[in-house]
Amino acid sequence: MAGTEKTRSVPRWMKVLLVLSLGLNLLIVGTVVGTFAKRGPPGPSDRLDSFAYARALDHADRRAIFSELRAARREIDGPSIRDASGALSILRAEPFDSAAFADVIEAQNARGDQLREIGQSALIDRISAMSAEERNEYADRLEAAMEARRDRRK
Repeated sequence: MAGTEKTRSVPRWMKVLLVLSLGLNLLIVGTVVGTFAKRGPPGPSDRLDSFAYARALDHADRRAIFSELRAARREIDGPSIRDASGALSILRAEPFDSAAFADVIEAQNARGDQLREIGQSALIDRISAMSAEERNEYADRLEAAMEARRDRRK
């Protein structure tokens, strides 16, 4: 038995987190691909996606908002790791407890809602701090994004 060595295994919570992260990434990629592949009838030209407001900010404002979101995410992500372990236990349990699994998913959605609200608040605070000239420049960039969207949909 001198030739057999025990290898260190990756902790279960890390495997769970990897699987959940992969699933979330696939969901995002599927959404993006589906959005671009659809190319349905043109929508109203004044409709903006939720990221257009952030993209229209200047570099410094965008960095400040994303920095705030990263800090908030570090605080919010702790329970997410525990939920990932709990989700695996629930999925493997017999009989399957769909209500408990729904609670895990709902908790993850609640954290996503928290981050969205923090981002919205940070965006509003940034825009509120702008001068009239800066807001006009921001509005011009938003308008250009709307026109570019309209042109892509033709």
